Amino acid sequence: MYPFEYAAAATLDDALGLLREHGDEAKVLAGGQSLIPILQYRLARPRVLIDINGLPLGDIVFEDGRVRLGALVRHHQLEESDAIARRCPVLGEAARLIGNVRVRTLGTVGGTAQSSSEGGGIGGGRRAGARSPRATSSRAC
Repeated sequence: MYPFEYAAAATLDDALGLLREHGDEAKVLAGGQSLIPILQYRLARPRVLIDINGLPLGDIVFEDGRVRLGALVRHHQLEESDAIARRCPVLGEAARLIGNVRVRTLGTVGGTAQSSSEGGGIGGGRRAGARSPRATSSRAC
């Protein structure tokens, strides 16, 4: 790899400000399952890496017959959640089929939605987009 600046965003506004400031010279780090190999093979050379792991985007919420998944929900959380198993079992079953244990432990729902590169990720039905910093997936179970 090559040198780059590392910034751990303390708030969502902080992360968005860093993205505005650095534009295309910044990459966002959450699970890193797609980003780290890209950096190792020098397919991308960001000047700044913005770590969003400390942001409060890891909630699984059930309301009005729907499940809302925060962008930082890890695949293993879907696999292990009793609430998911009771209320939307297909989601937990699908999570078990993603990659391997390492990918399920580190990989995030938001990362899968953004990159769609995690070999069988849970992307269908998402309402997330690159323009949405509060990317969530909301779908009836």
